[in-house]
Amino acid sequence: MMYRLGLARSILLAGLLTVLFGEVAAGQVQVFLTEREAVQHVLGDAERIRSVGVKIDPRAVEAIERNSGVPFKLGWTHCYQGSTRGKVIAYACIDNMIGKERPITYIVRINHPQGTIGMLELMEYREAIGAEVNSPSFRDQFYGKGASDPVRLSQDIRNLNGATLSARGLTDGARKLIHFYATVLRALPAL
Repeated sequence: MMYRLGLARSILLAGLLTVLFGEVAAGQVQVFLTEREAVQHVLGDAERIRSVGVKIDPRAVEAIERNSGVPFKLGWTHCYQGSTRGKVIAYACIDNMIGKERPITYIVRINHPQGTIGMLELMEYREAIGAEVNSPSFRDQFYGKGASDPVRLSQDIRNLNGATLSARGLTDGARKLIHFYATVLRALPAL
């Protein structure tokens, strides 16, 4: 009985803290797609999908950051190359950007050789509020955006009330990946 009372108090306290501070309880993650599902979803039209291992030199990192205006942290981005009949058709890049306080894991398909976004999908969402960024009406705004587009919140990407920080994180991340493609991935041969 003492254990149950202690557990009930702990649950009540955790719930109260969540309400007061808007925090997601420890371990609470909304998983929309696993890595395997995400890659298959965005590169499903490719005959062959290969993981891309790229060594990025400091000049490329500087160019990506300068052109996108977003820090490029090595080790955070993982990409796949999709090819058909020996020709690259697209890349899928998995990345994390901070929403309000926690990372949002997402995947972006970048069409090759156009360098435009073909799809943006959320994989994991860890914030207590703002999950509206997973709505198709928000994600579809990125379709067709390339390095020559602003890809900026409240410019060519509509903001979401109550999800501004998550929307900004995803918008900045998409812009960063477009410039990563233009600087590094565009020149890679078919694997």
